[in-house]
Amino acid sequence: MKKRFLLLFLCEFIVLSMANGQIKHIEKLKQIGFENISVSSSDSILYVALEDNIYRWNIKGISVALDSLCSLSMYMDDIKLLIYSEGIPRYVISTKLSLWKSFREKEITPEEFKSAIEISYDTKEIINKLKGSPVYNSPALKTDLVVYPEIKVKNVFVDKNYDIQLNISPALETDLWRGGKSIVQFIFPLVNSSRVFGEEGKYIRPGYVVLKQDLNLYNKLFTSVEAGLFNQNRYGISVSNNYFLNDYILLNFQYAFTGFTYFGKEWKFGTLNTSTWSGKGSYYLKWVDTHINLSVQRYLSSETGVRFELYRMFGETGIGIYGLIVDGTKNAGFSFRVPISPSKQNRKGKFRVKIPNYFNWEYSASDTENKGNYLQTQPADKKRGYTENPVYIKYQLLNL
Repeated sequence: MKKRFLLLFLCEFIVLSMANGQIKHIEKLKQIGFENISVSSSDSILYVALEDNIYRWNIKGISVALDSLCSLSMYMDDIKLLIYSEGIPRYVISTKLSLWKSFREKEITPEEFKSAIEISYDTKEIINKLKGSPVYNSPALKTDLVVYPEIKVKNVFVDKNYDIQLNISPALETDLWRGGKSIVQFIFPLVNSSRVFGEEGKYIRPGYVVLKQDLNLYNKLFTSVEAGLFNQNRYGISVSNNYFLNDYILLNFQYAFTGFTYFGKEWKFGTLNTSTWSGKGSYYLKWVDTHINLSVQRYLSSETGVRFELYRMFGETGIGIYGLIVDGTKNAGFSFRVPISPSKQNRKGKFRVKIPNYFNWEYSASDTENKGNYLQTQPADKKRGYTENPVYIKYQLLNL
């Protein structure tokens, strides 16, 4: 009888300790600022889901989350960590917390730890395990006022080296529901060369005004549907699909149906009559941290072109060079992405003022007379296919 009582007491103590441990995990993750938090445990595995809207770099957010879980876990060593982005499950990180802690404290080498961590797009299992678990710190109806700097440079006329346009373009970005987001932006001109960039650049005017919905259709297939005002003086609807063929190859297809719009002394809208599309393949070379991109596109003036790009990652910073052929016209240039915000921008309450995480800029070597123009559907190019690649994530975590 005493043995049975002792065994029952021990089992109850472990269950209560695990439940108390889950509460501590949730409170710690909330304290850091993570959102969409849920925690469960089954078969000696700790299941955790979260969304990182505070750290500039997803690698930093992952490492902070694993560090905090290590500091609290007593009875669970195996962990599966589900990462959300804009309310959509993206990928799962599986490892042992004891080995992660040993790696972070440099007790084992990256080479020794490498086989103990896995990143996968297969999120179905962990979503089922977390089904019914409460979700804490939801991002729904939280709004960011993001102040975007805009710089445009063109070398068109011989009497002046460069014509420049400078704008400040704040945008209200609101998380509506799971995968749903609205963007309302206004452009405030600072400097504008009207002979190159047009009279529109003189006016305070709307920028991106977009309603978007992201979907995870089947693990490796992510779809985004966007409608509203885009750049390149276009409005309409756009559908983009990212499919990860494997851990190294990303396929993307985007289709947009748009019309012309112009904001000057009066706001003009044309009919929806332009189809554009883009098909791109991207291959990640881990040993040089470089993406090789090849795309075929139909542009706004109905011409078709081919673009080849090498995009090299240096941690968070990216530098690319590209070549472009459009209807026999050749062009080339370079692009870069540099971090400009603090590494962490806290989001307390329903409203936050911030600057964008990165500044993206592309330079074209020559003017192609309005050829090769393709629309962008939102102000921030997240380059999600680069930073959410499993091989990239694992490589960066091992090199922290």
